[in-house]
Amino acid sequence: MHVLKTLHLVLVILFAGCFAYTFIGQQRIEAYARDYVTLKTERLVTPAFDATEKALQTDLAQKLLTPAQATAIETEIASFRVNPKNYILNITSTPPSPTGDGSQPSLRATADRALTAIKKKALPLSDKIAAIKEHIRSHYKNTLQALMIDLRIFSGTNVLAAGLACFLSQRSHNRPSRPLVLISIFLTAALLLSIWSYLDSLSFLSILLNSYLGWYYPITIAGLFFLFYLHSPGPPKQKAI
Repeated sequence: MHVLKTLHLVLVILFAGCFAYTFIGQQRIEAYARDYVTLKTERLVTPAFDATEKALQTDLAQKLLTPAQATAIETEIASFRVNPKNYILNITSTPPSPTGDGSQPSLRATADRALTAIKKKALPLSDKIAAIKEHIRSHYKNTLQALMIDLRIFSGTNVLAAGLACFLSQRSHNRPSRPLVLISIFLTAALLLSIWSYLDSLSFLSILLNSYLGWYYPITIAGLFFLFYLHSPGPPKQKAI
């Protein structure tokens, strides 16, 4: 039991450090996650570039577009094909265009407007590249923000879970129950996964999950502790005199 108590206390300290680092070292984490977010953005916008390139080769496009417009679109598509990562990073490094009143549009409004423009068949071909760029910028930032939120949910949930496990182990004077041992193993595995994800620049996390844990993770942890509560032994009964 002493070993289990020590393990829980160490987990609390380590996960608290991970949670604090998501705020203190946010820029460094974003640098680690750049490849992951760029890859997701590339997969999203590649079909839009394919459709634009196909439309550019039609006779109707050649009639409606000026030579300068056609050349500009071909240059944008070629730049994306040569190096999608640099193309996306160059776009996301520039702020979005201001609205008519001079304010910056919200990420959600920008993403919705760009996605609608890309899917709209009546949109002129000369405007599709601008819509794709707008969608790249908004999707990239939204994905990066969602990843940061997910990391904070993950590490923050583990802080609470490890703290509660530490509290329960402190109250257990006898041999630890099986649910408490299972929770300890689960938290240790979560710690190893989070550490490996940071060391591997989040690529392991993207390969393993290819999505975000979100609020499903704290719900799962809460379910584990609920099962522990159901299976935990009750207080010892006093013998009748």
